[in-house]
Amino acid sequence: LNPVVLRRSLGAFMLVVAPLVPFKERILRAAERAEQPAQSTVARTSLMLALGGLTGLCSGLFGVGGGAIMVPAVALLTDLSHHSVLGTSFVAMALPSFIGSIKHFRLGHITPRLAAPVAAGTLVGSFLGGTATRFVSEEDLRAIFGVLMAVLGVRTMR
Repeated sequence: LNPVVLRRSLGAFMLVVAPLVPFKERILRAAERAEQPAQSTVARTSLMLALGGLTGLCSGLFGVGGGAIMVPAVALLTDLSHHSVLGTSFVAMALPSFIGSIKHFRLGHITPRLAAPVAAGTLVGSFLGGTATRFVSEEDLRAIFGVLMAVLGVRTMR
């Protein structure tokens, strides 16, 4: 797998996804007008299992998943609020992140002197960010997510 092609593909994916989450309501209204049949519990569960498998694969291979794949997919495929999408994504990625960390540690792919302070900062930042979401509206969370995905998409494509 060519790393430049992979990086640019991820950047392009982020740019495509960036406007989808902020415009979720419009997309859902258009889907309702098309009068699509409701999904059964089995179909929805199967879809979420497939999404989890794809996200896990991407996380293991490329180090991305929760924010770049899981959040937009769950936001668009469910009727959850964006606050709930974020919380669900964190829970869904916690165990796979732990397992992936163990695997990469055993393979010698982790530099502890760099990983430890990044992990500590991420821990504090995640706590503060999760707390701050109480003060941010649904619409603003979606807009911020879209802008962040677009900026990261452009930077990733370089």
